[in-house]
Amino acid sequence: MGRVTRRSRILLLLLVVVAVLAVGAVWIIVKGQQAATALESARSGVAQVRADVADGRAADARQHLAIVQADATRAADATSGPVFSIAAAIPVIGATPAAVQDVSSAAEGLAYDALPDLVNAADSLSPENLGAARGQLNLDAFASATPSLEAAEQSLSVITADVAGIDTAGTPAKVQDAVGGLQTQLDDALAETQSAVRGAKLIPPMLGAD
Repeated sequence: MGRVTRRSRILLLLLVVVAVLAVGAVWIIVKGQQAATALESARSGVAQVRADVADGRAADARQHLAIVQADATRAADATSGPVFSIAAAIPVIGATPAAVQDVSSAAEGLAYDALPDLVNAADSLSPENLGAARGQLNLDAFASATPSLEAAEQSLSVITADVAGIDTAGTPAKVQDAVGGLQTQLDDALAETQSAVRGAKLIPPMLGAD
């Protein structure tokens, strides 16, 4: 009788463990889908912010930035917590949750570190601040924009390297697309920002500024 009871307890324990693992797996899948949806929305928003910045529409860029930040926060929140972190640490099967967690963190960094600096630079270099309406170029606007551009360049360099280091081997195509899409946007944004930094420093002396 004692042996049967002991076996029953072991079987019950195994069933509980399996049930917990099943619930955890479902939870991770649901949260992963939430993160994927938020990241896709954020990717579209980042493209819009970049377009606004390039066209000097600082006010529009700030509105779209707020949306990107909300999306990035949702993705980061969905992939945070002990359950997701434990799953990400499991060899082999943890590759997918780890990649989703890393790309969500990178998107949050982009939304809260790099993009605000780019928007601030766009504000400094807006047509109004450049003096386009007055017909005389305000060279001081370039000096005002330079610190924000340099800060954005530094943030983008770090985030770009982080995303490049995300291991997507063996992960679903949707995860690889999310990481690859963000990597492309970061590469483009970094190149544009580096050019803008050079321009902000070179244009004033070329036009006679002291």
